Amino acid sequence: MRALITLLFLTLATPALADGAAAARLWMAQLQAEGYTEIEESYTWLWRIRILAERGNVEREIILDRATGEVLRDISRAEDGYLHHPDEDDDDEDDADDD
Repeated sequence: MRALITLLFLTLATPALADGAAAARLWMAQLQAEGYTEIEESYTWLWRIRILAERGNVEREIILDRATGEVLRDISRAEDGYLHHPDEDDDDEDDADDD
């Protein structure tokens, strides 16, 4: 009976865990297409999926729910300490200073 319960649990849990892993692979491919390098996947102490990537002087951190693949956090930080919107073009800031 115990083996049956374990098998049932693993059967039900595997598709849910695969959603987070599939989402992580999609995010990593998208980040690479956007020019990010040194893309790393790891887990937080709460077992959420953490993706770290760098592009120029900006480091981006994406946290995903392991079961659903839902984005829980998406933060970009520059070496100067400022937070950046992930879709923000760094060249726009330089143009604004020229005005």
